[in-house]
Order: sequence, then structure tokens, then C-alpha cells
Amino acid sequence: MLAVSVASFLALLFQYIELRFPDPLSSSPYTYERAIRTMRSSLAILLVAWPIFLIAAHRIETELKRRKELLGLAVRKWGMYLILLAASLALTIALMTTLTNFFGGELTLRFFLKSLAVFLTMGGVFSYVLWDIQRNEVQSRLPRFAGIGASAVVIAAIGMGFLFMGTPAQQRVRSLDTQRVRDLQFIQAEITNYLRQNGSLPDSLSQIETGYPERFLPSDPETNQPYIYEKKGEQSFVLCASFSLNPSDLTVPPALSDEWYYHKGMSCFFRTASPTFAPPPPPPIKIRQ
Repeated sequence: MLAVSVASFLALLFQYIELRFPDPLSSSPYTYERAIRTMRSSLAILLVAWPIFLIAAHRIETELKRRKELLGLAVRKWGMYLILLAASLALTIALMTTLTNFFGGELTLRFFLKSLAVFLTMGGVFSYVLWDIQRNEVQSRLPRFAGIGASAVVIAAIGMGFLFMGTPAQQRVRSLDTQRVRDLQFIQAEITNYLRQNGSLPDSLSQIETGYPERFLPSDPETNQPYIYEKKGEQSFVLCASFSLNPSDLTVPPALSDEWYYHKGMSCFFRTASPTFAPPPPPPIKIRQ
């Protein structure tokens, strides 16, 4: 459980650093969404693994105080050495990943902060495990103080996670808005396909479903009401939906291109469809000098 908790803790720290200090070379419209997914899974693992580790460590410490002869038990020492091995592997993988990103042009500040997080975290784990292997007394208060200090750091990391992601209720509202954008993108593709097959835009969305029964157009995921469609010209139309949040109000905005940027309330998107498939752009011309 200690190795799992440490790996999840480091994953959280890495995502905080990447969101707080974005790098133009590695940022994309989906960087934030990927970071949020990683933070969500890391938080879930940490919330389960860390309390289990604390309970197990407390029970072991209590048993050691009751039966001091267990302190030099070979099985216990081998277990601690296995923890050191797992920590060494985690340290190696984390450093290799950090160095790979740095050699790929990652910002020096991000590299420094990630390296510092790895060394401080793993340094604390190594120091405590080595002390636990070599100690000869069971009445030390260090395990208690170490558990309290580590728990305070973990709680702070979890709090930062909810600060970035928001509450579960906010995450649900955010997911509903994201689904609305995906629905509108799907409907736009279906409208474009209808134009290419029939030579004109549909007068209503129901006309697409009537002409092609196998095609099912999505509706609003919360109200189950159909999205608003209005034909504006021979090849132009408008799609509208009602959104619950302003993306700018979120600590971590959703992955949106400029053409799909919405506002709280009713937002409409003007689109122009092409009746033919556009050819791919020509490859760039290389000029020899």
C-alpha cells in the first residue's frame, strides 16, 4: 500500500505542476482533460490506499510494542527490503520520465519542480524505511510523528486536487456541458452528410431521422430536449444548446477549440457545410538553399 500511495501522490504532484506551469510545446486542447482524468484516478487510489496503509502500520507498531522480539524477525526485515526495492523502482521510473520530458524540451522550471518532488518524496520514504530496519527500540515516537506529518501532506494534496477539479457535483455539471459539445459535433457531421447525399440541408433535425431511421440524433443529456437547429442558407445553419457553466469560471477549463467555445446559458454556433469532400492540403514544399 505504501508503494501505491507514493506512486499516486507523485502522479498528483506532477499534474499540479503541469497545470500550474503549462508548457506551450506539450500543451494541446486535450492537455487539461488528460490531467483531470489522471488526477481523478490518483485521488481515488490515494483516498483508499493511504488509510489502509496507516491502519496496517498502526497495527504493526502496536504489536511490536507488545512483542519486542518481532522487531528482529527476518520476515519483517525482508518485507522492508521489498518496500525499498519497490521505492527504488518507482524512483527510477519517475526520474527516467522526468529526464525524457526535459530532453524533449520541457521547461526547466517544470523539470526542477518534478525532480524536487521525486527526491523529497522518495527521500522521506527511504529515510524512514532504513531507520525502521535498523532500529533497536519500540518505544520511539518517530512512527507517530512520521504518520501525522505524512498524513498532513497527503490531505493537503487531496485538497489541492479538489481545488483543481471541483466537487463531484461540479464535475457532473462540467461533464454534461462536455457531452453537449460532443452531441453538437455529431449533429453537425450528420447534417453535413445529409447535404452531401441529398444536395440540400434538412429543414429540421427530424428530417434526418425520418429519411434515415438507423440514425439517432442525441438530445440534451439533462433535459432530454432536442437541440435547436435552424437553417440559415443553402449551406449554412445554426446549432444551439443551453450550457450550465462558463468555461472561464473553471479552475481547469475543458478542452475546447475556439469554434466550440460556449457561455453559460443559450449558446449558438454558426456553421457552413460543404456539399463535397474537400481534398487534403498539398504537402509543404521544401526549398533547398
